[in-house]
Amino acid sequence: MSAGRDDYSLYYYMQAKNFSDKLAYMNPDRSLAYCGLGHVLFNTEEYVMSLRAFLKAREIREALYGSEHIDTATIYNNLGCCMYMLERNSEALAYFNISHAIL
Repeated sequence: MSAGRDDYSLYYYMQAKNFSDKLAYMNPDRSLAYCGLGHVLFNTEEYVMSLRAFLKAREIREALYGSEHIDTATIYNNLGCCMYMLERNSEALAYFNISHAIL
């Protein structure tokens, strides 16, 4: 992803998602593939799909870490970025405020 090869990144994150979906429910690594997918999709301007990936990552992280954990805060920030790009500004502001309060 850092080399700018979003096509490869998307492919490998989808492969990782297939493995992470098989992990135990209490394994926090289940959210990593969704976070990576969210970033790649955001970079390729697929904001709706990016939002969906980050929402799934948020679901996992909130269940395992709670809503006031630093890892959950980063997801709130990423959700705010997606909402902003989708011109859902009031929702973006809410996510940014939550993220800021936790940080």
